[in-house]
Amino acid sequence: MATQWSERLATGIEVIDDQHKELFQALDSLLGAMREGKGADELTKTIKFLGDYVVHHFGTEELLMGKYDYRSAPVHIAQHKRFIKEFELSVKQLEREGKSTLLVLNMQRSIGKWLVDHIAQTDAVFGAFLREKMMQKAA
Repeated sequence: MATQWSERLATGIEVIDDQHKELFQALDSLLGAMREGKGADELTKTIKFLGDYVVHHFGTEELLMGKYDYRSAPVHIAQHKRFIKEFELSVKQLEREGKSTLLVLNMQRSIGKWLVDHIAQTDAVFGAFLREKMMQKAA
């Protein structure tokens, strides 16, 4: 089962929410490639896009953290780094063991769970912080 975006995950920061939606779409594409029996090239392309996009997205969040002097940035960034490390380990396992439905499903589940948990908890707090800072700046 694919992990789905829902409005309960919205941070209220358009650029972050749009990127989160794109991450969920990429994750769903990964599962779709497996369901459709796509070849290793398609699977590799989807995983590469997902990995690159996660780094791009984290970079966006981290730039905003710096711009608005987010005090919880070190903890938030550490979570990003742990995720990237775990993602890279999963990709290496996939390269080592080859394409297996079970491995890709486990990747999809673990990535999806991490995204949902991270967005619903850590990013929600960051989004509230950003909304407050942006309202103060506009006033």
